[in-house]
Amino acid sequence: MLQSAAILIILVREAGFASWAKPYPLRWSRIRDMLRFGVPLGVQNVAHNASRYWDNLAISHFFGPGATGAYNLAYNLADIPAIQVGEQIALVLMPSMAALPPERRRRARSSARPRCCRW
Repeated sequence: MLQSAAILIILVREAGFASWAKPYPLRWSRIRDMLRFGVPLGVQNVAHNASRYWDNLAISHFFGPGATGAYNLAYNLADIPAIQVGEQIALVLMPSMAALPPERRRRARSSARPRCCRW
């Protein structure tokens, strides 16, 4: 809490409170731009959550809340390697691929695929 408060104070002091806290009238064009940006993100978020948690609803319906809790715990335990390893690899791999010269990117992409999937 103290760290967040200190960061807030520093940011407000450096940005100047009067410059960003002044009210401005909303225009329909601005609202339309915000909706054009936000509605697809909202739809994507709802679709992601529905695809991630629909199975919990099915397990709960067919087997009850106790089985749903065990199922959810087992799923989260099985997901730990993908989160702890996969995300770390992605954080390293993506910037390193972007830093490759363009002529070497195609060869790096094809060597990263498993042999069964090369075409």
